Amino acid sequence: MLGRLAGSVLRRRWVVLAFWGVVVVAGSLSAGRLPGLLSTSLAVPGTSSERADTILAQQFGQNVEGTFTVVLRRRHVSTAELRELDRDLARAARVVPAASTTPFQVGGDVLYADVGSSLDIQQAAGYTAPLRRSLHHSGLAQALVTGAPALQHDLVPVLARDLRRGEVVAVTVALVLLAWFSGVSLALVVPFAVALCSTAASLGIIFLLAHVVVTALYVPNLVELVGLGLAIDYSLLIVQRFREELAMEPDDVDRAVRQTMRSAGRTVLVSGTAVAVGLSALLLVPVPFVRSLGLAGLVVPLVSILTALTVQPVLLSLLGRRVWRAGGPSRRRPGGRDGIWSAIGGLVVRRRAAVLACSLALLLLASAPISWLRLTPGSLNALPASLPSTRALDLVRAEVGPGVVTPIEVVVDAGKDGHAGSPPIAAATLRLAHQLLGDPEVYVVAIGTRAPYVDMSGRDARVVVVGRHDFGDEQSQLLVEQLRDRFVPAARFPAHVAVYVGGAPAQGVDFIGRVYGTFPLAAGLTLVVAYLVLLV
Repeated sequence: MLGRLAGSVLRRRWVVLAFWGVVVVAGSLSAGRLPGLLSTSLAVPGTSSERADTILAQQFGQNVEGTFTVVLRRRHVSTAELRELDRDLARAARVVPAASTTPFQVGGDVLYADVGSSLDIQQAAGYTAPLRRSLHHSGLAQALVTGAPALQHDLVPVLARDLRRGEVVAVTVALVLLAWFSGVSLALVVPFAVALCSTAASLGIIFLLAHVVVTALYVPNLVELVGLGLAIDYSLLIVQRFREELAMEPDDVDRAVRQTMRSAGRTVLVSGTAVAVGLSALLLVPVPFVRSLGLAGLVVPLVSILTALTVQPVLLSLLGRRVWRAGGPSRRRPGGRDGIWSAIGGLVVRRRAAVLACSLALLLLASAPISWLRLTPGSLNALPASLPSTRALDLVRAEVGPGVVTPIEVVVDAGKDGHAGSPPIAAATLRLAHQLLGDPEVYVVAIGTRAPYVDMSGRDARVVVVGRHDFGDEQSQLLVEQLRDRFVPAARFPAHVAVYVGGAPAQGVDFIGRVYGTFPLAAGLTLVVAYLVLLV
């Protein structure tokens, strides 16, 4: 079948090259527009945190992931000055659609306030630069902007630069290794041409999918680096096999290509399918952020298979004998042995038990760190210190604490309009606040009877809880669990009232829970399917 496919491709080689040329152009253009569709959202559908965040966005007009924090270094501020600063902030925030602002709060030598809206993180990130300019023109030239959307806005170009540097290093190292293993010839062009086609096509597909599914900010890095690795792997295999076929029949290049694809092509097909199965296991995790990584992991190997089976035969046919290293076809050693690789193969066969034991020991040693691995939803400590949003974050963390930027949001749904302030619910809310203030992990608890603590309908109320640690830290995760399991039940809300714990820390707890909960199923199913693929 693969031989017939190769023959069909060779008969239409110029059509195939033209098609992939169009794909490369379209994919490259799509890649340039892809960053605006990417997200760092860790939302987990069907959880308490997702329900709380939905209510905050719909009823309070504040999407947790779309909220900016404005930080201003100022000491000894009078009440009149605070009111003036609040007015300046409200005026500057008009550039963000349907924005609402909180009054400036004093924390040490800094002032901080939130600019919230119902925009999601992708949409809000686009207003980071306009908000900064508006603050400058509104008399708050020294103000710094941080928060999830500002961090994403500042992180995108950093990741793009890192990706470019990584590509330069990877291509350079790959070129040196390919020249060492395969010799210097025009065959060195093949892996990079195939990588260009597969990467461009994959990014084009991801660009289309990003319009309908949440796509992680790191997907382009995954696509480009995995795509390059697979292209080099498959191209090296196919080129080496093609050289062997061409050495036997140097006068019929196309026949050598067909014979190559019958053998090496099948290996590529099986290998690529196994890789796709392994990476697509992430699709089983019911978290959009993780699923997008699985989607990319599925797309890249499948596209790599397609390019290896279509682009590479055409390139080999056009190059012909020029795929040989300088000096012509390599000469095999007597007896058909190939030096060190033959020696290694012979050693493995003769000492199979010892080799198996050593291999297992090395694998166990390499996997030992997993025993003390601690999975977190993320950490603000890992962000580059030079970013404007990181400088603002470091400032407010030093003076107040990291929880100011990522507070826990407790949402109380009274069930009926106007009931959020009823005496039983108000008493329970007050009990909850008193309990929380007694916890050493809690820095601030904010409640109220008017906006922004009660929505316009009077049905929903919110309790803002600021912790002392980063949202990904163990202490913050423990506080969320205690809120749900101990503090909320002990507050004795009426039976008809629904209480949801949201915000970034709660979102992180739900994220970790879903990832851990589906890991055994994903790992087991991947092993079974991969075994079946290899068996066939």
